[in-house]
Amino acid sequence: MTQTALVLQTDGGLFPHAIKEKRGTMAQVIETRFVCDGRYRIQSINAVGRRRGRIIEIEDVDRRERFHGTASKLDRLVLILQVQASQDRWDSLKRGAR
Repeated sequence: MTQTALVLQTDGGLFPHAIKEKRGTMAQVIETRFVCDGRYRIQSINAVGRRRGRIIEIEDVDRRERFHGTASKLDRLVLILQVQASQDRWDSLKRGAR
């Protein structure tokens, strides 16, 4: 399940709707997705324009703990979680085939 929200940001702050100025408007798409059967929620900013996408927060839904850090550390953590989720799915498929 993925939820997406559009946040428009200008020099004056965040706005819920488009405001056109001489300087223009910069948009960032904030996306929320769940991994490991909904145990972890990952909040990220998708790439828009020249900006690179990055993960901004990982939350353990059961414990209600949030993890913050540099983008590279959060990327590595998400890769570890996704590998673990795929291994769990593979193991459950092997058990179901017996």
